[in-house]
Amino acid sequence: MIQKCRSKIAELEREILNNYEHILELERETSNMESRIQDIKSPVITMNTPNKELEVISKKVPDISLRKQLLSRKNIEHQSASGL
Repeated sequence: MIQKCRSKIAELEREILNNYEHILELERETSNMESRIQDIKSPVITMNTPNKELEVISKKVPDISLRKQLLSRKNIEHQSASGL
């Protein structure tokens, strides 16, 4: 009877040690993940463009609103001249 209780105690102690080992592994993984997150400088990408980039883009792309206005006027004049 005493031997049976001692073997059960030894088994439970081994189980406790295995559980502690597993807990330490999980804490180590958590710590590694937290340090990786802190190493990332800026995980967010900004949607706003700086003014200099905006100026460069606007210089490359012509303003087509004036062209649309002229074409629509010519189209209206052409239609009224043709009698449509």
